[in-house]
Amino acid sequence: GFTLEFSRGHFELNGDLAFSYYAVPTHTELSAGRAWFLEPKYTWTPRLFTAMRIGQNDYPYIQPVDSSYWIAQNVSFYDVEIGMGWRFTPDLVMKASYRKDRWDVSDAMAAYFPNGYAWGLQLSYGFDVRSWFEPR
Repeated sequence: GFTLEFSRGHFELNGDLAFSYYAVPTHTELSAGRAWFLEPKYTWTPRLFTAMRIGQNDYPYIQPVDSSYWIAQNVSFYDVEIGMGWRFTPDLVMKASYRKDRWDVSDAMAAYFPNGYAWGLQLSYGFDVRSWFEPR
């Protein structure tokens, strides 16, 4: 796999590209997978930031039907997420986001992989447990 990290001023760009290969019982060839994402982020003020994440995951869906036959069919998943965050303090952050996905599968598998969306709200507090045990 490969990782991308770039920043300039208040702009950040992160990304990832990974490849995988699976040996599936009853199949003579390896099943290959690939996943990637790009995540641009901009900090507008010391407290306010926005971000977006786009990506694709094209991986083998592997399932045994019985001991002599296994399914190994690639399933492609596209994803986009947008969000906004507010830093109350350097350690306390609230984020809100909206996510939408689309599965690129055959009609026979569409019922198992429905397209979807989600709203999210997250409150995060960061702290260092080790500091609790350090002498003062």
